Amino acid sequence: MDPTLPTINVQIPEFLVQHLQLDKKFLILLCLHCNNALLPTAVNYHLRRNIGLPKDIVNAATEFAKQLPSYTNDTLPLYPDNSLPISEWPIIEGFQCRRCNFRSRRKRSVFDHTTKEHGMKGFLLEARLEEVLLQAWFSDNRAKYWKVKSMEEVIEEQQGSTREEDEDIEANISIQTRIDILKKEKRRNERLEERRQILDINNRPDDKDYWLIRTQWKQLFAGRNLKTISAAKRVPDEEESNLVWICLAFDNVVLRAMETVRETPREALRWLMSVRQDEPH
Repeated sequence: MDPTLPTINVQIPEFLVQHLQLDKKFLILLCLHCNNALLPTAVNYHLRRNIGLPKDIVNAATEFAKQLPSYTNDTLPLYPDNSLPISEWPIIEGFQCRRCNFRSRRKRSVFDHTTKEHGMKGFLLEARLEEVLLQAWFSDNRAKYWKVKSMEEVIEEQQGSTREEDEDIEANISIQTRIDILKKEKRRNERLEERRQILDINNRPDDKDYWLIRTQWKQLFAGRNLKTISAAKRVPDEEESNLVWICLAFDNVVLRAMETVRETPREALRWLMSVRQDEPH
């Protein structure tokens, strides 16, 4: 064990477990009502004013906190990256800059960071940031994040570990935490696959389809799923009678518009196309 870590052996009283959680490694008191770490000096005020707990609970928690390390916001230790998630503590689906360790739960914050700090204006989103699973002691602007392992990484570690190491892993990660990781990992993979299907608005150097650029189809369909666009071109089946009638009606509207254009004198069309009232196009 790291000699700099606390070695006090304490157990949180049973009547406090519905309100508080104790991180066993760093002996940090965690509030289960707001998902924030509690500094020993702030326990009384926070539980009494912010949470509104009874006086006897507040007093007991205050006394318990006196035996814990006197951390401050600046000295509060963080878990190393790629740690196992803290059991029963929120796992955040966050984002990390690909060029440094800047992290946030908000994609926009990381996006703006890559532009300001790394001059990545014009880069694709995938080149700027990556999705990661994070944990933090605080849920507000005091948050400092560390990366936690996904369920896939936990399983791989279990497969390559000894029996004793397996038991340690089992003891440090609850069933509910496993379920949370699996759900978040599934959603992350689904979003990643969906993003790959999104049409990119930026014209790449090898994009030589000038008709596509001139007609601005890419701008029209930017941010939309290619699979959805492709599925929309499918002709309705005979069983889809409502869609068949809608398509027929739309065809009639288009044909009528084309016929109107053909029968309209060219001079009138030139006036209609003009941006000026006194000059034809």
